[in-house]
Amino acid sequence: MLIRVQDSNNALIEDISASNFSITAPLLLLSPNGGEVWEGGTTQQITWVYSGTSNYFNIDYSLDAGNTWQSIGQSVYNTNGIYSWVIPNTPSTSALVRVTDYYESCQSDKSDFTFEISPATPVINVTYPYSGVTMYAGRTVNVSWNSQFVISNQVQIEYTTDGGTTWNYISTITENDGSYTWLVPNEVSNQVQVRITDLTNNQTVGYSGAYSSIALPFINITAPTGGSVQAQCELVNITWTSGGTINNRYRLEWSDDGGASWNTITSNYSSTSYNWSYPSAVGTVQLRVSDTNDLTDFDVVSPDLNFAPNTGIILLAPNGGESWEAGTSQTISWAAAADVDYVEIYFSIDNGASWEYIDFVYASYGAVSWTIPNTPSNQCLIRLDDPYNGSCREDFSDGNFAIITPSPVVYSPNGGETYYSGQGVNINWSDEFYSSSFVTIEYSSDNGVTWEFVSEAENNDGSYTWTIPEEYTLEGLIRVTDFSDLTQTDTSDAVFEISPSIVATSPNGDNGIQDWRVCTETTITWTSGGTSNYFELYYSLDNGNTWIPLNTNYYSPGFLNTYDWVMPNSPTATALVRVEDRFNPNQVDESDATFTIAPAITILAPNGGEILGVGQNVTISWLNEGATNFYNIDYSTNGGVSWNSIVFNEFIPSTEYQWTVPGPVGSEYRMRVTDNIDNCKTDVSDAYFEVSSVQQGTIVLNAPNGNENWEACSQHLISWNNISTSDFFDIEYSLDNGSNWISIVSNYFSTDGSYAWTLPNVNSSNLLVRVQDHTSPLFTDESNSVFIIIGPEANAGTDVALCAGESALLQATGGVSYLWSPSTGLSDTGIANPIVSVSMSTVYTVTTTDANGCVASDDVLVSIDNGVCDIEGCMDTDAYNYNPLATIDNGFCLYTEGGGGGTCATDIDGDGIISTSDLLLVLGSFGSTCE
Repeated sequence: MLIRVQDSNNALIEDISASNFSITAPLLLLSPNGGEVWEGGTTQQITWVYSGTSNYFNIDYSLDAGNTWQSIGQSVYNTNGIYSWVIPNTPSTSALVRVTDYYESCQSDKSDFTFEISPATPVINVTYPYSGVTMYAGRTVNVSWNSQFVISNQVQIEYTTDGGTTWNYISTITENDGSYTWLVPNEVSNQVQVRITDLTNNQTVGYSGAYSSIALPFINITAPTGGSVQAQCELVNITWTSGGTINNRYRLEWSDDGGASWNTITSNYSSTSYNWSYPSAVGTVQLRVSDTNDLTDFDVVSPDLNFAPNTGIILLAPNGGESWEAGTSQTISWAAAADVDYVEIYFSIDNGASWEYIDFVYASYGAVSWTIPNTPSNQCLIRLDDPYNGSCREDFSDGNFAIITPSPVVYSPNGGETYYSGQGVNINWSDEFYSSSFVTIEYSSDNGVTWEFVSEAENNDGSYTWTIPEEYTLEGLIRVTDFSDLTQTDTSDAVFEISPSIVATSPNGDNGIQDWRVCTETTITWTSGGTSNYFELYYSLDNGNTWIPLNTNYYSPGFLNTYDWVMPNSPTATALVRVEDRFNPNQVDESDATFTIAPAITILAPNGGEILGVGQNVTISWLNEGATNFYNIDYSTNGGVSWNSIVFNEFIPSTEYQWTVPGPVGSEYRMRVTDNIDNCKTDVSDAYFEVSSVQQGTIVLNAPNGNENWEACSQHLISWNNISTSDFFDIEYSLDNGSNWISIVSNYFSTDGSYAWTLPNVNSSNLLVRVQDHTSPLFTDESNSVFIIIGPEANAGTDVALCAGESALLQATGGVSYLWSPSTGLSDTGIANPIVSVSMSTVYTVTTTDANGCVASDDVLVSIDNGVCDIEGCMDTDAYNYNPLATIDNGFCLYTEGGGGGTCATDIDGDGIISTSDLLLVLGSFGSTCE
């Protein structure tokens, strides 16, 4: 080969290779390369030689001389040029093979000529039964085969038992799916073979291997041999051989009645050897081993086996005739041989037809306590077994004993317990001792005097979860009664106690006495019982309308519990605390009454609503009720969004601070006063106040302004001048020179600066009056000095001492009207000087009213000498002038009406003079009947 390079515009300009060179093929297909005949289904070798390729190849074949190609393998890694190809069963006389470098498609070669793919030979291979296998009559086996290139989808299956002389159908037609279930016929033979034929091509036939066999199923017991004697409690090793059993599962049985009935040893056993402990009976026994799935296939030991008795255990009680009540504890007793280590105890209520397990104990105990079950019967038995020497070493009650029904029993609460309200506790009772399916459960808090339902109809399952009610009692009882039979009932043997589960003890209400302080640490205390010991703690500022969590998962395991709490800066008179079990909201308590969280600092002015002027000097005032005297004072022009400092850490003992309003003009001012030592203690104006460009709020009190002398209860005018105030005023007075103030009128509207004041009924020389803008306590004025109120004065006179029977004149002063009390012994209660005549000492009070309507009072004592005083007079009862009060006869008794020689009717004592003594005689006989 040569290469030439030439100018395309001038053919004369060119050059040619100096000498020839050659090009060799990098890949050359060797086989198949044309003319081969390869049968479909066989494996043939594709071979090629190559150099300079990637060692990764695409291998393809064509059935139409290269018009179309199908892949044999893609990216096949190959380093020896040999590839084994299973020829497809696609007959063709125009087949080609092509090998191409996977990465360089130009490096490729294919068969030089076509070759032939001939049709595959159909094959059937029988895989079961195979040579030498034994199949059992009456059992099913799977005839299996595989096939290739068989035309039909169906086959015919046959068998022979005479080496192929005759053939019998297993199936005349079945799917060519490789498997067929065959019920082996009852034809014993050792020349068995199976044949499978393509249903559409009888030349395609497959045979099983050399002969197999058909035999009858069997079981042969090899041990023990019949007629042997076995000691009771001795293990018997049963062994057997078998063939044709279904799934190799066996049933072992024994009979002690000559085969009339059989007792199962095991029903689905897989081995051919079994160690059997002695049967419960003694004497002659037969054994039988059967196919679990075909009980017609069995073997029996014959002649019989014989077992000797063993007396290692003797039951002593119960041994027949006893009558034991269900629920009571009774004793099962026995005697046991030295070689018996343990006993198993069973009982029967049907004379041994069935047995229930009781206990497993040391044989040396000789006795065990048994709680009798509620299974009433008069056919009861006890059985004792030696568990390690076979159940044959045993003994039974010689006769039946009886179990009788007991009375119902409440197990708990049964007395002495302490429960807590909201706690869930179990009420337990003897459900087996009630005949009905339902019971009624009741509770008494007064030792059974009254009852209330816990559950009117509850399932008789022996237990009920009861939520303890919220009441305190020392006399709790529970009663459980059969729903259908009220005579079947039981009550707690003794009373139990119910206590509160949680009791909040502090804070527990202050009744207006104790104040708690904002921002101070206090201890919440409570007692608890019957809780989870995990608590949720809350506080309320509005008497329980809303609750604020303090801690919702607080663990405290004791009876006395505490939680330290810093009170919020939220003054209130309606605070409460609440303690609740985290897992049982029914267990909860809160303060019995509200308590007060008092403020530490309370701003008085400016506190909202005031209008202050830029440059105005105002007094910032507040109350200190628990803060230090070191303050931070700030103001805000934007409603509290940001703050401007007035003073920081300022010592101010007076709770007032003079402030010159700086501006700017605005309507959202607020004031803030804070304890510098404890910043939690703070207060902010309750509402906005305003700063105006105009000076605001001047009040000047004119009267009373000092040194006035005013009478109590009289009316006087309070007057003042005001500039730029709200025209609503609070007016107050003080009796102690301003230490305390008493309201006269609040929120009083006035445009002329005056108020008509009726003075109080007081006596004081230290009075002041104060007028204040209702909307701003910053705007205020008070009297420059004290004035006087002169109150009324009542005088009941000096105390009076009388002898019995005497009278006196009382003299009162100080008023324009008078009223005496009590009225007993007084001639008139509405005058200043009534006559008093009493038989016992009495204190009289006179109440006077002056011209202004003021009222005052005073007392006077009228005392009696209790018989010390002597009274002279006529002591003769027949005399006209007899004096029953006289203690000394004066010798002037008169026996005619008018008396003695006197001519004056009013000279009662006849001494010729009308005097006090005559008046006293008249008063002394006042009310007597004349004869």
